[in-house]
Amino acid sequence: MKDAETFERIVIEEICLIAEEKELNHSQLARAAFGDSGSSITRWRQFRHPRKNTGKPQSLTIADTYRLCVGLGIDFGTLTFRAGERFKMQIEKQKLKSSQQTLKSA
Repeated sequence: MKDAETFERIVIEEICLIAEEKELNHSQLARAAFGDSGSSITRWRQFRHPRKNTGKPQSLTIADTYRLCVGLGIDFGTLTFRAGERFKMQIEKQKLKSSQQTLKSA
């Protein structure tokens, strides 16, 4: 399950990076994805920041991810590909770090 949560966080990071590339602030992205209301901004914030009661951010659904892609004007596949590539690189770095620690302790 940890890998799924890590991938979800990477998707959020990619969305933020793409928004920055397109010079969209968080409020603009939230309105474009979820409509022009105050709750849309709160909704987007809940995906990015931990909740006070649980210490975890709101989980990102596929539907919400799709809405964010529409708001960004990008293809869903493009986002998931970018996130998937970053995820693979992160896993490889973790494996390398783990093997280096094993060699040091041997």
